[in-house]
Amino acid sequence: NPTQGDSGTDASLDSYFSTIQVNRQRARDEALEVLNAVVENEDASDEVKAEAIAEIKQISLEMKQEADIESIIVSKGFEKCIAVISGESASIVVSCSGQLTPAQLAQINTVVYEQAGIKPVNITITGKEI
Repeated sequence: NPTQGDSGTDASLDSYFSTIQVNRQRARDEALEVLNAVVENEDASDEVKAEAIAEIKQISLEMKQEADIESIIVSKGFEKCIAVISGESASIVVSCSGQLTPAQLAQINTVVYEQAGIKPVNITITGKEI
């Protein structure tokens, strides 16, 4: 039955993107937990607390940028998108049928640059075939 095959592929694709989202969130939650513990530690110096607060703000900014990038890329016609920003680099995974075209790659690079200021040379784009 072709429908079962298609839904299996859809389920596999959904699972792939869900796993990435869960792993990304778990890593962020763990990092924020450690940073919040530093901020709340009475024995930590003001300098260390300030650094932890700055990292918390950076993680929050990256989370917002990732969400914005994902929303915009989906609005451009991609069914699914996951963006992971780490400092001055970004990894983008989009669902696609076949190989991504140069125009699609340029479109994704533009979105990431406009939303996060990350240069295309530091952006990795992966197409996950539907």
